[in-house]
Amino acid sequence: MPGKYITHFSIIAIGLILLSQHSGAWAGEERDVAIPLIFDHDDGTEIKTSACLRVREKVYSADVAPWTSFRSQARSEPETILTETIAAMQNKDSARLKELSHPSLARDPQKFQKQAPTYFRHVEGLKRGNVWGYYRFADRLVFLFKLNFRRNYFTQFPFARGETGKFGILPAGFLSLPFGFVSSWFHSDWGPYKTRSPVYCTPSLLKQMTHKVLLEKRLDKRLKHYDSHPLDSPPELLLIGRNLTGKNIEGQAYTELRDKISALKSALRAGRKDEYFDGFTEHGRKKIEGWFLGASEEERQRYIESILTQEPFYVFNAKPLFIVFTRAGSSGIQVRFFVPDKKGQFRWANASYVTSFDRIFRVFTKAAGEEKPFDSWKIAGPTRTK
Repeated sequence: MPGKYITHFSIIAIGLILLSQHSGAWAGEERDVAIPLIFDHDDGTEIKTSACLRVREKVYSADVAPWTSFRSQARSEPETILTETIAAMQNKDSARLKELSHPSLARDPQKFQKQAPTYFRHVEGLKRGNVWGYYRFADRLVFLFKLNFRRNYFTQFPFARGETGKFGILPAGFLSLPFGFVSSWFHSDWGPYKTRSPVYCTPSLLKQMTHKVLLEKRLDKRLKHYDSHPLDSPPELLLIGRNLTGKNIEGQAYTELRDKISALKSALRAGRKDEYFDGFTEHGRKKIEGWFLGASEEERQRYIESILTQEPFYVFNAKPLFIVFTRAGSSGIQVRFFVPDKKGQFRWANASYVTSFDRIFRVFTKAAGEEKPFDSWKIAGPTRTK
């Protein structure tokens, strides 16, 4: 989840992973890939969903990845800016590092002076490190670097294009939502950290996608010339959507989902609290039921009213996760996440805590509020097979 970002310029331990296990099969040019989004269940487990994020990826082969080899063979713009930046850090050259930083996002004099010594310390063991690869997100670029310093660690070096079109290093703590999703996948059971055969979204799955949204726009709106940088395409969030309104809904899962939401409301309206809370995940139930029992009567009534007035109207099928949009009248759009339990029964997964997916889907109220919900996201037929 985005809460699991690899901390910028701080070194995050991820165990003894051998780059050679992955790089041999992955070596090649920058390419389009679609990765599955990983949902963090409130019980601490991770769920691979069928929602996909299309980004640009490049992974270096074992003969190029070692820092000494990479430095001598760097040719492309991203590669040269990385080598120049790391050289400035290794030489403890504050003036040069400032020149290489992003012009509008990383040149706060006070912050820069505090951050520079940290940058210098974290590259001391670079000569024994490997450049794993990088990901592009619109005008952002994030390198993943494996350091063999005391133990093996990964760290990230994020860049973004500035007003002139050149890449500049970003400041500490400058997080990217798309990279958060990539990082979550990268370290999951389906990503390159834990498996020699990372799982990507298959062509057959991508053909089923009905909706697409550009997840991230340019950082610097003054830079308008996309055509001069054709590879800097924004990451695409790809989903399968379905309207939940109307009497007849095709698909058993969608019918069961709508019936489940209706049953939860009926139980709450009738005061059958056990039945209502049984519709939550186990961890969610403990938290929300505990709050409810200790709340004042006024607080309980406000909560009950907020639940009963919400009607489901649209769902994104990110199997096994279902992302449901609800609303009260013409306003008050909310998003709920439902996952099946071991018996296949839907459970409300974000009733008591904020998930990684909340941070993105809760900002999509404009598209959800269209006359035909998410109509502007719909994919034309030929595009769906991209």
